[in-house]
Amino acid sequence: MTPLLILGYNRPEKLIQILKSIGPNPPEVLVVALDGPIKNEASDELKVAQCIAHVKSENWAPTVVTRFRTEHLGLRSAVTDAITWTMNEYGRAIIVEDDVIIGPQFLEYMTFMLDKHENDFYVAQINGYSQVPPSSSTPLATASRYSKYPTSCAWATWKSRWNEYDDNLTWGRSVSIKSLSEQVGSVIGAIKWKINFDDAAKSRVDSWAIRWVSTIWSNNWMTIYPNQNLVYHDGRKDGTHTRTQPKWVENKIGHIAEKLWKMNTDLISQTNHQEKWLKRNVFRETLYGVIRGCVASLLLQCILKWNSLRKKDV
Repeated sequence: MTPLLILGYNRPEKLIQILKSIGPNPPEVLVVALDGPIKNEASDELKVAQCIAHVKSENWAPTVVTRFRTEHLGLRSAVTDAITWTMNEYGRAIIVEDDVIIGPQFLEYMTFMLDKHENDFYVAQINGYSQVPPSSSTPLATASRYSKYPTSCAWATWKSRWNEYDDNLTWGRSVSIKSLSEQVGSVIGAIKWKINFDDAAKSRVDSWAIRWVSTIWSNNWMTIYPNQNLVYHDGRKDGTHTRTQPKWVENKIGHIAEKLWKMNTDLISQTNHQEKWLKRNVFRETLYGVIRGCVASLLLQCILKWNSLRKKDV
């Protein structure tokens, strides 16, 4: 049994959209985890209440399990709490944020790949969301590809991998630029990720995803992407930590010929072209990305100090 875990908070319009997109073939078990509202914020309480009402409005799956937090945990703690709870209950999960629209092949592909790679302990997760445009993708003689990079809005993993999740960011804080450059393939890329790890370690960003990247790389794990995008990501305009718009255009939901991922499942490749596209466009492993990262870190640090001083004055 592979549950679908939806992670949400205070976006009722997004939540109803993803619930409706599950379609005529829902998962056997649907888990919906919502972070609680910010204390004494009436508008936030209303939005969270609307989300809860949407979940209760219909029987979205044969079994619907809810995990509604009464207190506001924040992005990092709410996500890790929900994933850990689901893994402990079911041993695996397909995980989606509330700002995606699920395509018709997504659940079947993810479940199939979880079954196939469960004992391939070099694989950390299965991705269902792909930013790489079709013009830059592997020729469709292969349905999937290996990558060093995970996605965080539509993916799946197993309890055995998630058990290694390191919230303390041990590897990311201690890894040298030299070792990190061997992981990502360039010194510039290593510096960019060192900035990312430092931002997370010093709470400039409240990110579980950066910690998960550190966990994956510390174990020399890979991820698997479909060569067609299987969900649509609709959250760039109002994400919790979205500060800038992406350099790419979101891919529409694609289609993989069933024979490619069911009959020819060993045809999985890793292409430098696609990895380079992700490095440059998504993870900004460029000189410009490093400069922007440094500036953003300084600004975030100033904001943290300012907020700390304000609290002391109060």
